[in-house]
Amino acid sequence: METKKYLKERVALLEKEIQFLKDKLKGKKTKKLKLKAWKPKTEEDKLLNKYWKKTGGKLIVEVPIGGNHPDLPWGHGSTIRRLDGVIIRGDDLGGYRCSHNRDELSNMFKGKNIEIIEVKRSINRTAIGQVIAGKTMFEQQYGIKNIKGVIVCNSGDSALEWVCKQHRIKVVIM
Repeated sequence: METKKYLKERVALLEKEIQFLKDKLKGKKTKKLKLKAWKPKTEEDKLLNKYWKKTGGKLIVEVPIGGNHPDLPWGHGSTIRRLDGVIIRGDDLGGYRCSHNRDELSNMFKGKNIEIIEVKRSINRTAIGQVIAGKTMFEQQYGIKNIKGVIVCNSGDSALEWVCKQHRIKVVIM
């Protein structure tokens, strides 16, 4: 059964699409909507979805960072990585698969409170490294500062949670 919250999110998305079509009919310059609804499939997706439903905001999954781009300090030879999730705090609700280009994402993130999220079944050093690298690269690539790093997991480890605290990474055990 679909929840009321999910249905409200779908209505909001449909309202945006209706406004887009109205503007297009009036001859106004419009940008094509590129938000594709996201549904959790894997166990990690389900953990991310549970966290997002609890905290709200606009969730975008598989946000690209890195890659070869002349404007970025790491230069050539970098592969594209994907963040498990980015939540834009205070934005409308909705969960979406990333299908935007770098400039569109930069505009979407500009001036917003951003959380980057790594999801693992249990907290581990790899997840911590992914959040640290992801946060640093995201700040550089999208020109956004004061990003919060979050690890969402099923089980914790007191030593690794302490390390996260030292690096200002929020750990959420679901």
